[in-house]
Amino acid sequence: MNYTINKTYFVLSVTFMLIFGMFVVASPVKAQSSYYYDTPVYSYRDHTEYPQSHTSSLEVSCYSYPVSAQTGQSVTWASSVHGGNGSYYLTWTGTDGLNGHGSSISYSYNNPGYKSATLTVISGGQTISRNCNSTINIIGVSNPIPYYPPQTYYPPTTYYQSLGVSCNANSIAGVTGVPITWSAYPVGGNGIYTYSWTGTDNLYGSGSSIYTTYSNPGQKYASVTIYSNGQSITQSCGTGINIIYGNTYYQEQPIIYQNQYNNSTNQGLDIGCYSDPATIHVDQPVTWLVEVTGGIAPYTYSWTGTDNLSGTGQSIIKTYSTIGEKNAIVTVTSADGKTGSRSCTNTLAVRGVGTGSNIASTNTNTTVSSNTTTTGNSLSAASLFSLGNVPWGWIAILIILLLFATVLYLIFNKPKI
Repeated sequence: MNYTINKTYFVLSVTFMLIFGMFVVASPVKAQSSYYYDTPVYSYRDHTEYPQSHTSSLEVSCYSYPVSAQTGQSVTWASSVHGGNGSYYLTWTGTDGLNGHGSSISYSYNNPGYKSATLTVISGGQTISRNCNSTINIIGVSNPIPYYPPQTYYPPTTYYQSLGVSCNANSIAGVTGVPITWSAYPVGGNGIYTYSWTGTDNLYGSGSSIYTTYSNPGQKYASVTIYSNGQSITQSCGTGINIIYGNTYYQEQPIIYQNQYNNSTNQGLDIGCYSDPATIHVDQPVTWLVEVTGGIAPYTYSWTGTDNLSGTGQSIIKTYSTIGEKNAIVTVTSADGKTGSRSCTNTLAVRGVGTGSNIASTNTNTTVSSNTTTTGNSLSAASLFSLGNVPWGWIAILIILLLFATVLYLIFNKPKI
């Protein structure tokens, strides 16, 4: 029985030892430390083969190629690594934000200057950093300025007729205190004119026509300068105008009217204007009229003249309160755009009717003598009983009524007759 118990203890002991031995063999003697990296691990081998468990001193160097480049051009940083355990983790840093991983790295620089890099290597528990042996010289390249050949500007060619001008007064004689009109008639240029007048007794002005009143008698002269499209021309206005004293006597002078019509300035319009009648007394209405041919109707009219004459009709009525020679100028524009101006060919004579006034004779070949005077009363009587003041229209109507009444009388009284 003791033999049986010992045998049983022996079997249990052997079994327990086998189990314990298996547990010891299965358990590692010492825990090994491990390294984990987020980026790939690069392995290099030198010319000497080492066992896997062999670890030697880590050696690192780096360089660039090329050593000079232009901005925007790609360059390369390369490495040379030996030792360690044969597996390497490489990190690059450097100028202008250079960074990356791997045995080499390419980079483009945007700014000129010398650029450098640093390489850090981790292998088998060893870490080493090295500044690369070379630098890269980055040369800036300025943007080339495009070349444009010189351009020659040829303005459009416009041909204008040579500038010309004629000018004159509205008559060859005048009286002190009575307005005189000087008018200019340009041709050529570009059709846009600027005027500058000079003349006797400080005459000046800047319109196509100007009005002036002379205080002193004598021969008066005027000249006008016209500017148009870079051209200019100065013209003297004929032989001038003779001004005589007006005073309390009016000496009527034979007037020679000058032709002031110019086809070239009137653009094909034939314009004529006049006053009706040609002689009036102060405060008596007068009518200025214009006749036009050429162009296309309807026409528009614009009047100017002595004593603020103005109007826009084919005919206008004006009453003058002062004696003297009066004139008018009319500008006509047709429906097809043609325009022209005309100084009326006859000058209106306004006579005074007042006490002590001397009335000029209606005979154009004689001049009223200063010895001939008329009193206000006799003048008023002569004016009252003159044939020009008889109401001929009413007299004609009265005669017709008398004749009609006579005929009726004869018809109804025929038996008696």
